[in-house]
Amino acid sequence: SITISGTPTTSGTFPINIRYRDKNSCFSSVTYNLTIIAAGSVSISGKVTNGGQGLSNATVTLSGGANRTATTDAAGNYTITNLSSNQDYTATVTSAGYVFAQPTRTFTALNANVSNGDFATAFVNYEGDTMPRNTGDGAVNVVDFIRVRRIVDNLEPLATNGGDFQRTSVAPRSQLGSRTISRNDTDQILRYILALDPLTLVGGPSQAATNALNTNLKTFDKSRVSINLQTLPVDMTETNSLLAAAPIGISAATVLASNGSATVPVTLNLDGTATAVQFTKTYDSSKLNLTSVTNSQNTFNEIFFNTSIPGKVTVVALRRAGVQNGFLTGELNRLNFSVLESATGRAVIDFNNTPTERIAADSSANPINVNSSPEIVTTTAAVVTISGELLTTKGKGISRARVSLTMPSGETRTTISNLLGFYRFQDIAAGETCVFSVTHKRYVFTT
Repeated sequence: SITISGTPTTSGTFPINIRYRDKNSCFSSVTYNLTIIAAGSVSISGKVTNGGQGLSNATVTLSGGANRTATTDAAGNYTITNLSSNQDYTATVTSAGYVFAQPTRTFTALNANVSNGDFATAFVNYEGDTMPRNTGDGAVNVVDFIRVRRIVDNLEPLATNGGDFQRTSVAPRSQLGSRTISRNDTDQILRYILALDPLTLVGGPSQAATNALNTNLKTFDKSRVSINLQTLPVDMTETNSLLAAAPIGISAATVLASNGSATVPVTLNLDGTATAVQFTKTYDSSKLNLTSVTNSQNTFNEIFFNTSIPGKVTVVALRRAGVQNGFLTGELNRLNFSVLESATGRAVIDFNNTPTERIAADSSANPINVNSSPEIVTTTAAVVTISGELLTTKGKGISRARVSLTMPSGETRTTISNLLGFYRFQDIAAGETCVFSVTHKRYVFTT
């Protein structure tokens, strides 16, 4: 046997030639490959982040040249030391309730310290982003609200794993949640949806307290059917229990201003499956001034809105608890405008996804797409009548011709000329520029 002693400083495989003399005093030699693993040569360190913010309590598992684990600190940092150089290593990150863009990193023949072994979540995780369960999806909407509502109402289990619990327990916002789940959390999620509070990166306690579900923290005030959350602090906002409803489309009525004001109803067309809907209503603030929002008096619904963003109204509509086979339907609210003195023509009333996206949810917290269509407020109270006569080259009236009038908004109105060739359009807003077209089975018109 041969003993080789010493402290290795470099890892690798090295040839060793051994010369020896046998029993007959003859010299010979043999060559072996000696593999040396030098301990404590290199280290791997990095940071685990969510939206650029360090993610604590994430686990980084190392395999290959060594099997090690490390847990990130409060700033999301980790370090694994005393690793042999010139070895292959694979680092894998995991954290309950999170999905990572690149969960595994490979370091081949590592011969120097690594300080940028970083990992980032696949999307930004926010407080209140509870759906899909256990991972979230980077958005906060009524689907998340319904899931937390179901937890508070004991309709599904309490969120228990780290990230899922952190995203579910969101109140008080100043502390990024607590160790309990209550109606305060559904209230805070509503504030995020309505853009009353900016979305906040996940934080706060990651474990639930014993008896963490608090269903008695608030009592629903049935006398308060609708609330403008813009005027209320978090601890005064009220919500209701489980819902039951469903939208497939949302629209606003086309209206004509009268005496310098206009009221635009907002209506849902539903299929009877959704329990909540959210959307952003937009209006032309260069022509219209929003004076108030009047909610529907349907006592089975509860409607919240925010009017603090110029040119926009964010809305969340919910179905009250205990309504058997109920669903959101019909008129939700009315937008009341005064028309600016300088306004002429028409102002578009539309829906978009900023800051509150158009989406609905059913009673099991499944998402439902919502369609919408723009409508018009005719800002000018004055209307005019447009009429004329269709004639042949010989001056004879042409009957049964189809006359079409196209508005700047794209709306088209059609009429048929009478026996003498006359046609008429009434209630056309003054100041509009319209396009005419005429068709007939027998005649071709030059102008």
